[in-house]
Amino acid sequence: MTTAQTKEIALHPTCGGWQNQEMRHPSLNKRTFLPRIALLVLLAVGCGGNAARPAVSDAHLSGERIIFMSDRDGDFEVFSMNPDGSRSRRHTSNSAYDGEATWSPDGSRMVFSSDYLEGGTQTTKQIIDGVDVFIDIEVVGDRELRVSNTDDHDSTAVTDNSAATDGGADWSPDGSLIAFHSDLEEGGVSEIYSMKPDGTEATKLTSLGGMNRDPSWSPDGENIVFAHFASDWMLYAITADGTESTMLDKAGGGWQPAWSPAGDQIAFASQRDGYWNIYLAQVDGKDPVRLTNNQGDNLEPEWSPAGDLIAFGSNRNGSFEVFIMDSDGGNIFSTGQSGFPSDWVYVR
Repeated sequence: MTTAQTKEIALHPTCGGWQNQEMRHPSLNKRTFLPRIALLVLLAVGCGGNAARPAVSDAHLSGERIIFMSDRDGDFEVFSMNPDGSRSRRHTSNSAYDGEATWSPDGSRMVFSSDYLEGGTQTTKQIIDGVDVFIDIEVVGDRELRVSNTDDHDSTAVTDNSAATDGGADWSPDGSLIAFHSDLEEGGVSEIYSMKPDGTEATKLTSLGGMNRDPSWSPDGENIVFAHFASDWMLYAITADGTESTMLDKAGGGWQPAWSPAGDQIAFASQRDGYWNIYLAQVDGKDPVRLTNNQGDNLEPEWSPAGDLIAFGSNRNGSFEVFIMDSDGGNIFSTGQSGFPSDWVYVR
């Protein structure tokens, strides 16, 4: 059974969303970051990056689309947009957390992390300014992975891990598997798993202990890069069957990796210089190069299908927005959309 929790949704619509953002991207300094990890309030929003995706069939959309998560309406929902920020579309609609979405390779479905419990609510009474006020409270649960069709809001849970957080899903290039992270084990340990898109045949790929998050498939489907946390974040690569793993120590501390569509580079976030910035390294971790350099935090790199651009979330203007830059760090601009990117596809 799912462990139920409640979230107030009637009088304070922004509180739940801000709380989710704080958990998803905690105060980004190590003194507060580590305790939050110990309490398991860091969310995966490290949605790992994806290789180039095939075309998506949708009569209402055309051209390249970026999936992003935003709490503009009080709680995180899944949206998509054109790379310039235009033609935004909302893909989920409830008062729970929905985020970290990626498209299936054929473009027909998306998988995302959610604590939605089929819309269940309960009513509680509060006294506000001396007046009894009845408030609807949405019942939410542990965070599961859900799959939906691209063109509607209906979704189905494909994991059911009681009291565990499942997130960071990434579809394999051939569409046969979904890699994700889960803290299913006791003691706050989060490991990398894979499963079929319907949730069957779940397989544990890592046994490193600590926190292992944000898997990202190589474009040939043979390897997965992910972030491991013990005393600091580090990047690891593992074979798709979990038999061999390698620490990419030459990249230094890294989080939220994204494998390039060409398969020759990995983009990732790192806090090594104070703020979180986006870096680029070879697939073996060599030759890391910093792409962003500003007074603010830069997170969640996602490659364009052609590999010439990278989307990322940045709070350089005060709150987190989706930005775009060249893959060498040049020509940075804001899309004007609030939130964090999680995938980039081409839609016909």
